[in-house]
Amino acid sequence: MSEPIQLPVGRRVLRDELRMLERKALQREGKNRTDAIEKANAQLEPLGLPKLKTSTVSDWIEKGNPAKNFLVLWALVRVFLEWSGGLPPKGATTPKDPVGAKAKAAWNYTEEGWRLRWEDAKRSRPPTPAPENARLLTAYLRAARDAAGQHPYRSTRQDLKLPALADVYVRQHTRTRAQGNEASAAVPAAQVFRADHSICLLLGAPGGGKSTLLRTHLAQTAEALLSNTAEKTIPILLRAAALTTTDPLPAALARTVTADLQQDGLLDELPTGFFRRPPRTGASWLVLVDGLDEIPDTDTRSAVMTKLANVSANSEGLYRFVVATRPLPAQELLKLGDRVAHYELQPFSHDDLYTYATHWFRSLDNPRRHTEAFIAGLTHSGLEVLARTPLMALMLCQLYLTDPTRPLPAGRAGAYQEFVKWIYEQNTHKNIKNTHDQAIRRLKDRHQIPEESDAAESAAEQVRQHLRGLIDHLAYERLNGRRGAAVDILASHLQVNRPREVEQHLWNAFLGDLMRPTGILTQHGDDFDFLHQTLLEYRAARHATRNEQTCTQLLNDLIASSTVRSDGRLGPVWSCDQGCDPRCRIQRRPAHNSSPAW
Repeated sequence: MSEPIQLPVGRRVLRDELRMLERKALQREGKNRTDAIEKANAQLEPLGLPKLKTSTVSDWIEKGNPAKNFLVLWALVRVFLEWSGGLPPKGATTPKDPVGAKAKAAWNYTEEGWRLRWEDAKRSRPPTPAPENARLLTAYLRAARDAAGQHPYRSTRQDLKLPALADVYVRQHTRTRAQGNEASAAVPAAQVFRADHSICLLLGAPGGGKSTLLRTHLAQTAEALLSNTAEKTIPILLRAAALTTTDPLPAALARTVTADLQQDGLLDELPTGFFRRPPRTGASWLVLVDGLDEIPDTDTRSAVMTKLANVSANSEGLYRFVVATRPLPAQELLKLGDRVAHYELQPFSHDDLYTYATHWFRSLDNPRRHTEAFIAGLTHSGLEVLARTPLMALMLCQLYLTDPTRPLPAGRAGAYQEFVKWIYEQNTHKNIKNTHDQAIRRLKDRHQIPEESDAAESAAEQVRQHLRGLIDHLAYERLNGRRGAAVDILASHLQVNRPREVEQHLWNAFLGDLMRPTGILTQHGDDFDFLHQTLLEYRAARHATRNEQTCTQLLNDLIASSTVRSDGRLGPVWSCDQGCDPRCRIQRRPAHNSSPAW
């Protein structure tokens, strides 16, 4: 196994001495690094020297990069020495004051020792990445740029010429939460990628644009790096679920990124060692972790957050993290540590929504007229507020493009119903029926004995007839934390009865052939995921309310699990995200997790 690149001795000595001195000083005084920086800056200002920044000091203490100017470094070291008990001499010393003279000599000796350490660190140069590492980095950046630049959600019709993601993207804003839970002024969302913190938390509502923001940053940064623009961080995008294994972070990155980018032109497997080293001299990895909230089990989420916090604390600045999630309990998020910056992604404003629609309708005659008609349709359908959520805006724009004369659906549930209908039922260019016919024929033709061939065909037709309900069942099971491949979850359903004459691998391949062209699911490696978490939740809600019996059972469970308020009324009885229909997120109570789905 490849070992990470070690710091040169001079830089490592300076870094370790700074770490020990800082730890001793802060513990003794009960202060933090920010306090020390403020006091050092008060000494630097009269000297006309540049003020220290948190990121600069992090470079010294976390990465071992030496300061450009010794006097700037010495200002901070003086503060640490003072707080740790090594006070400098006060006033001038004379031959009649041998104690003061001795103290001053000791102080000068200490300063000279730090200067020598700094000079040794300056002479030490970090190793240049090997040519093979540079080649792999270029290959990674090209594949990552191409993958991130694609539209994450498919069109409903092939004859619609959808604009590129970069062409429709509208920059969003974030707000940070300061002490006292007071929101700051809105700032460009891209600031989350440039923050000084080793871990930044990006909070946003369902469909609020978190994933698109991460993808856009990855695509733009990869393009800049391929054009030889200097960047301090090189982004990597992966789902939080990829970190639920026991693999160390570099191994998880290598496995996941290789699998995700193979279909986008990555020809070589990225080795673990590639992610154990700095990607370029003076640069670090920026790990973009998407969908933390999509891990349904609290303990598993906590384990992932603990892993990220530990890696951040012990990786010597090799990694920074941006973690995207829906809001989670504050106590749970403490697992990430106490030096985490919180950014709240803001929805579209009215002007943002207008601009977004204009970008989508550029290909139509008179785009402005269509945009105004679209906005008027949102108002008429009561969807304008919901459409300020980027995912909802995307779905509604695609529905409008499909038929501008058709009224927009009413409400969130109606929008999802129409969107899924267009993708799944009227997506004629995918030839779903013909594709399914061919899958059934292939399975049947693998069996030459008439009885076995007939059994395979009959069982396959049974699955096709119930496929929509089976996809709802898959969504329901996934939402409630069931792990495993999609084909395995479907195979356990009563309507998916594999004949004993059909081998398991052939049956699993057939199930995959049925799911692949639906448009509701997208393939990642050997498994299938829903296009978006909110689509999963919509399909899970369909399953939970599929008939009168399940609705009654659901209502009974919700009432049984509710609390009684002080005024005698029932408290909330379902998990409901901001502004959503009460059935958009149906989850079983923990006590029912092991019970059958039917």
